[in-house]
Amino acid sequence: MPFAWLGTRAIRRLMPIALGASLLTAMLACDALSFLSGEDCTTIAVPGIFVKVVDSVTRAALALGTTVRASEGTYSDSVTIAGNPGDGDLGGVSLAFEHAGVFRVVVTHPGYIAWIADNVRVDKDGCHVKTATLVAELVRVP
Repeated sequence: MPFAWLGTRAIRRLMPIALGASLLTAMLACDALSFLSGEDCTTIAVPGIFVKVVDSVTRAALALGTTVRASEGTYSDSVTIAGNPGDGDLGGVSLAFEHAGVFRVVVTHPGYIAWIADNVRVDKDGCHVKTATLVAELVRVP
């Protein structure tokens, strides 16, 4: 018996305390989980903004060399896509993870005129942000 050194009388006195502590812990654990539902908060980071960048004429995706910057007040986030020319379409650019606000989004790509979207609104829902999805149609420099 691991606690034999305590003696039978001490164990009998401590048993209700130990059982009470165990029961309290179990109740608190259940209470802590009782609010969970199908739309629970997760630990993933949700992008505030997602931008698909395409050529305005061909609609071909522009990836390699594209920079997307989102700014809101003193907050700024940017992504520049680097890689090899054969890497293909990356699908788009995600940024401003878990940051709500009203943004200015600027997309630049070599050989194209900068694309700007003002007043891009990113709202919070219960746990995360609601992603604002944009399509930046870049126009070639004449």
